Amino acid sequence: MVPPSASWFVKKSEHTRQLLEYREYWGTNKRTDLLDSLKSADINRDYRVSKPSTPNRFSFRPTSVVPDYDSWPRPIDFCAEAPISGLQEMRKGALMDISKTSLEKRMKQYFDGDAKWAELTPSGLTADGGGFHASSARKKLLKTESYDASRIVRYSLYPLDSRWAYHSNVRPLWNRPRPGLAAQVWDGNRFFVVRMFAERALEHAPLMTTSLLPDYHLLRC
Repeated sequence: MVPPSASWFVKKSEHTRQLLEYREYWGTNKRTDLLDSLKSADINRDYRVSKPSTPNRFSFRPTSVVPDYDSWPRPIDFCAEAPISGLQEMRKGALMDISKTSLEKRMKQYFDGDAKWAELTPSGLTADGGGFHASSARKKLLKTESYDASRIVRYSLYPLDSRWAYHSNVRPLWNRPRPGLAAQVWDGNRFFVVRMFAERALEHAPLMTTSLLPDYHLLRC
């Protein structure tokens, strides 16, 4: 993903059809640098060769790595099963809280069949969004679910930002409850969390481990 502060250009190399040439502009002087580049006697001077390929996901950005880098084993090569994305709540944080007590109170009220819809405290559980129809979802859940204190677990939302979460595999409470992933939470086990590529500029650690349920945005920071 190219950040708003950058502009980049790609053109075919004159030397070979397999290569592309790439250049980019950053920062507050971007416009001036772009205009100055038009005055250059050698407009090709600042282009760098890039080599889009399957291993680098056909990236136009030039890279500088050792020759055998693409032959190194990938994290997924060590997996006995296909990797699973982290959990997606998509309920505006209503199923999470820094305070366990506050989360317990909210979820007890939500699963209280005697509590009228209009009496519920407004939250992401009472707001429609996407394919989530809040009122219908609660009616469905009340037929199959009841409040269960054991479902309140520790949750890794972002690096150094762990919270309490009320997790249930019964949809549509969570948008993506990932039951296969949740089943791997047990004493002594840990998740190895990696990302395929950064989603935005200046994202830092590309991997971490956690013993908590991991969010799908865990490495976004």
